[in-house]
Amino acid sequence: MMQKLGSLVTSHIQYWGRAWFGLIFLGSIFYELSKHSAYLVSMSGISLWSYAAGAAIGLIAIYRGKWL
Repeated sequence: MMQKLGSLVTSHIQYWGRAWFGLIFLGSIFYELSKHSAYLVSMSGISLWSYAAGAAIGLIAIYRGKWL
């Protein structure tokens, strides 16, 4: 049972790793950059858009098979 769960988690991380990286790491970077922008700080929901952009980049990386 534990081996099956371990292999399931490993396969999930191998396939979705780029999406998680984009969501968490790139989303955090985009959010911090947007907080220091005079134009973007006035927008409501900027954290949602920052993390959505990071997730979108991660999903595109999965689709393409590479980052750039």
